[in-house]
Amino acid sequence: MKLVRGITLFAAAAALSACGGNGYKKDSTVVDPAFDEIGSGAFIVSAGDAEAPSVGKYYAADDGAALLVLQDASESATQLFRRISGGDWIAVPAMGGESAVPLLIGSPVPAESLDMASLIGSYVTQVGTDLVATFSIEPDGHLRAGKSACQLTGQLESGSLPNTLAITLSAQDCADMPSSSTGVLIADQDYDPAVFRMLSDDGQVIADLWVYAEAP
Repeated sequence: MKLVRGITLFAAAAALSACGGNGYKKDSTVVDPAFDEIGSGAFIVSAGDAEAPSVGKYYAADDGAALLVLQDASESATQLFRRISGGDWIAVPAMGGESAVPLLIGSPVPAESLDMASLIGSYVTQVGTDLVATFSIEPDGHLRAGKSACQLTGQLESGSLPNTLAITLSAQDCADMPSSSTGVLIADQDYDPAVFRMLSDDGQVIADLWVYAEAP
């Protein structure tokens, strides 16, 4: 049975100063959601026009941290709403004026803590048209770039959101991907055959990478 709730997100006109606030860059938008909170866990959601909704995921932790991901028909993230514990909601990309985003909440998806040790291995992801990146995850959570032209490095840390780890990424020669970004690594059961998804941003541009095990 589907639970329906309306959530309205009001985008403020003021933007964060560079590297201020929650660490997002100046083109991020502080959002005052007047939020009908969903509660902790992980949920499939749809948003916008009921006749042609956008589909996405909502993740929330007991400490107040949360992430709302809206995506297009190809499952690429188009809009993020993020909040750290004790912080403001942030919209990426920035939203101008006032925007209403009604959400239809679907059935919860399995939500649990993600074990970093289970991710040790070698991976490949498509970064742009005809451009892939290879990398490995080491026992300490370090992302080591492979031999691909696109060089991805970074660090994984524990996080409070279900099904996720916090991630910091650096990218070199990776098309339009930000050179430095922060976000989450997400492992949901419905991502198969992808092992996980790396979703990060620099406050302006979203990097959405679906990651697969590299063939031996």
